[in-house]
Amino acid sequence: MTSVWLSVDPLAEDYPGWSPYNYTLNNPINLIDPDGRSVTDDYYDQFGEYLGSDGSSSNNARIIDRETFEFIDQGFGADSKEGTELLQGSSRIIKVDNKQIQRDLQTARDKAIETGNEYSVEIILNPVKALITSRLGEIGNNKETDIVYTKDSEGTFEETGYFPLLAQAHSHPKNQTAGEYNIWGTSQKDENAANNIGIPIYSIDSYSGKVGTSGRIHRVSPDRTHTNNLGFTIGNSTKNGAGQFNIGIDALRFRKK
Repeated sequence: MTSVWLSVDPLAEDYPGWSPYNYTLNNPINLIDPDGRSVTDDYYDQFGEYLGSDGSSSNNARIIDRETFEFIDQGFGADSKEGTELLQGSSRIIKVDNKQIQRDLQTARDKAIETGNEYSVEIILNPVKALITSRLGEIGNNKETDIVYTKDSEGTFEETGYFPLLAQAHSHPKNQTAGEYNIWGTSQKDENAANNIGIPIYSIDSYSGKVGTSGRIHRVSPDRTHTNNLGFTIGNSTKNGAGQFNIGIDALRFRKK
């Protein structure tokens, strides 16, 4: 592979202790870099909507009340020293339950291999716990599965059980239609769903291999961009990179776009 650098990192002077060739401060497991610019803490409200960023260099995702964020931003500036301190003191860092997510992703793959049907996983934000986690979603047929989701913002989160849907992942089982074959990656239907709903859609290769083994993960974003080979499901953890793709943080960052 040959890489061509077209220009110097425009923010290299802001990070004198880091090589301009580093990616996500050498922490690609927990961090992603959607725009190649500064490292800051990003703020989201309880519905998972992006509010803005502060002036720190820790690159966390935080949850905060919208009115509190806007009050501090208007009074001090979110990226000022004072604003950053107030925002961080008024918010909570969003954690990711990657173990639960990986279990659900692997279950979706295993069930698809066993039954020949698509199984889905909902990647959700629990605002009460400031936690990105997952739950098993709809079970489809051999070619598709539905995304059934109702946004209820009138009641409290504890009463309604409503958690913002950040992304959906589903397995792609072996095609059972005569004369048709599986093509790896996300499909045209996945692309349309991502664009219509406004969330990233992830597919899990489940048309080959045995139950318990790792499957490749692919993504199509709301702007219809397909990205293949983001990582592998956890499987038996013998495959290099299995279970290391942080789908929770990856999905959340799309709220910034």
